[in-house]
Amino acid sequence: GGMHFTSTRTFPNASDTVYPTRTVGKLYFRDPVTNSNYVCSGSMIKRGVVLTSGHCIHNGSSRFFTDFVFRPGQRNGVYPYGTWSNWVQARTTTAWATGGGEAMGKRIGDYTGWLGYQGPICSGRHQTTLGYPVNLDSGLQMHRVDSQANSYGSLNNCTWGSDMTGGSSGGP
Repeated sequence: GGMHFTSTRTFPNASDTVYPTRTVGKLYFRDPVTNSNYVCSGSMIKRGVVLTSGHCIHNGSSRFFTDFVFRPGQRNGVYPYGTWSNWVQARTTTAWATGGGEAMGKRIGDYTGWLGYQGPICSGRHQTTLGYPVNLDSGLQMHRVDSQANSYGSLNNCTWGSDMTGGSSGGP
């Protein structure tokens, strides 16, 4: 979109265990038909709810992905809040699908906290984006991008500057 932005690893390293950054994590999943593994980013928006992009849940035409694993605050192979893989369900919007956890009495958000959500209000605002892009540090460290967001295309779509690629989808 030609928007100006700044980009950096989240720092210091301990920031991955401090709110709100600790609510963001790396999401792993598998396509059950091709048996291919993928990664995205996600964030806690409620005590037991991880929000990510629709294309990280469903292939957009015929099937949901499987074997979801979420690791909040992941940095260089360290998972301070563990590995969460006991999913009850994954959902996406009908428009996406048709258009082309608990452990020991606790949920992930009991450890990390959560961000909540609101939308669509990105246009004309400063935006901070967090995620695990594979083009930066091989997706092993969380990155942060700050940019102005502007309306783009149809209703509720915005564009902003970023150097993050695959793996960062779904991050807040």
